[in-house]
Amino acid sequence: MSKIDVFISYRRDGNEETATRLKEYLEDHHYRVFLDREQRTDDYRKNYEKAIEEANDFIIIVTKNYFDKERLFKTPNPHDDDIRNEIRCALRKLQAEKHLPESEKTFKIHPLQVGFEVTLNKRDLPEDIHDIFNVNFIIPCHKDKLKESFHSDIKPHLISVPTTELETKASVYDPLYDDEEARLKVQADNALPSDNDVINRVYQLINKEKLHVLDVGSGPGYVTYTRFNDDRFRKVIGLDINEECIAKANQKYQNEKFSFHHCDIEAPDFEGRLKAIMKEHQLESFDLIFSSLVMHHLAKVSPNIPLAIMHEYLSDGGYIILRGSDDGADLCYPHDNILKEIIEMCYAIPTSSDRMNGRKLYTWLAKAGYEKIKCLSYMRDTSLRGMKQREGLFYERFSYRIRYFKKYLEKVHTKKAKEDYDKLTRLIAEMKLFFLDKSFWYTTYDFVAYAKKSREDEE
Repeated sequence: MSKIDVFISYRRDGNEETATRLKEYLEDHHYRVFLDREQRTDDYRKNYEKAIEEANDFIIIVTKNYFDKERLFKTPNPHDDDIRNEIRCALRKLQAEKHLPESEKTFKIHPLQVGFEVTLNKRDLPEDIHDIFNVNFIIPCHKDKLKESFHSDIKPHLISVPTTELETKASVYDPLYDDEEARLKVQADNALPSDNDVINRVYQLINKEKLHVLDVGSGPGYVTYTRFNDDRFRKVIGLDINEECIAKANQKYQNEKFSFHHCDIEAPDFEGRLKAIMKEHQLESFDLIFSSLVMHHLAKVSPNIPLAIMHEYLSDGGYIILRGSDDGADLCYPHDNILKEIIEMCYAIPTSSDRMNGRKLYTWLAKAGYEKIKCLSYMRDTSLRGMKQREGLFYERFSYRIRYFKKYLEKVHTKKAKEDYDKLTRLIAEMKLFFLDKSFWYTTYDFVAYAKKSREDEE
């Protein structure tokens, strides 16, 4: 049996049509659904218990006979009534996550009332499923309006992510794809003044002569080396999910100060992997954590989750620096309609990263437990730039957009995707010509936030 997203619990007599329609709606939206149609056997029970254990969402189709007292109470053995046993299994799984924060829970129960209002009290149910009263009931729906209820009241509350979203929502960004590494070097050089400004500010605030630094998302190592290759930094550890990038970084920059390691900050074992790397280098904490244009690529977890883990390994009074970008801050004149269309097309690509992340840096850090958060913006535009510099700014801000769509096109192979790719290619070619016109003005911003881990005596 493949991984299950949604388990549907229902009484068979008279409710199969509703359950089947709901299953079809879910599968149309690419959820993997378990709906029992097997004979009642021991293997059957094992199958549905396993499905509940795998599922993220447990939908109960509550009709008049779902909580049938005669069947629920017919024996002290809950396995003899499958509905009672299904609810017990679901409540047991829900109870196991009781103490987790809402953002970390992986299971949810959704009782769906179909055609009537539930009027129950605890004496109507066996004691082992009383906790079902602690679950909020979804707004009642009529079975003839199930589709409308699915979109408005069911789908928005599901924890599960549809299969196609799991496959395409994650950014397909690859720092070594095509000529992206060359573009990253241009981008790094353009952002060096803003990065250095923030690093200098934070260094003064930490008030320590030699710092231990963690760079999260170090890529091929160029940014790490150009930001921290001076005597203020004693030890610099770079982490990246791309093993080829790690190999390149170590080959070019590894020495007594610099070391680069493969690490996935979205993985469940991120903290354990980080602790192992720190132990290898005999480090108890970091004075400075730096992460440039990384958090917006995350798809499996919210950025505040790995940021909270990093918080635990900052020294007391240590700082974190995050750099982001935000297409919403890009402006130009004339031809602003072309810029708007390019941004909208790129943002609509399912495999693109979050291009509106600059505005979120403060919130990510606050949710992760950091204090004294300061946000800065650094404007870069075409004014007072020679033609070569204008071309460089265009190359940095627009060439990657074509690559995103190219990678997406390799994945989906649809006529519509090919048409959109051709259109985006044409629009970006037009934008390049605009940059060559000295009367054309364009601006973008680097967004940088830094924040502190309070010393114990300040808490």
